[in-house]
Amino acid sequence: MIETAPTRNCPSINGKAPSTHSLPKIPAMRMGLLDVLCFLLVAAYLCVVFVFLLVTRRLRPPVSLQRILRASLRPKQKGKLEVVQHEGGHCYCSQIDPRLISETEGWSRVVVYEDGRPLPRPRVFPQLIRKEGRGAYSHWLGIVYFSSTDNSDPRTNQRTYTFAEV
Repeated sequence: MIETAPTRNCPSINGKAPSTHSLPKIPAMRMGLLDVLCFLLVAAYLCVVFVFLLVTRRLRPPVSLQRILRASLRPKQKGKLEVVQHEGGHCYCSQIDPRLISETEGWSRVVVYEDGRPLPRPRVFPQLIRKEGRGAYSHWLGIVYFSSTDNSDPRTNQRTYTFAEV
């Protein structure tokens, strides 16, 4: 027999009087040794399948695992955006180290700063930066595309633009 929780009143529907319902009480689940072993077996199987797909080149991640490992082990880079060029609209660009993982590989750890404050809109496509600006930026294949927070020209607005890998 299912235990029931204390009854409660439900609000009226279509003008009918409220009714009283009994809600079934669900027993707490307990995880046993067999559940843990099944979980570990499935996890091991999925790891073996993943490695098999990588080795047989049936699964090709957009960035090499070797490159990700190197990026995580080397010191994080930071610097000033030196040579800034107008790219179009509100978008300006500057080259940085092409060895840094960029949005092309799926994720970038580069943050762009305007006078020491991070620009507010990361990982925005360059087309949208050209159109809207307002402190948007992204990092693609060794080039940082960005706009100033007030859409002024970063080459002449007397602000310092820097980047750092976080």
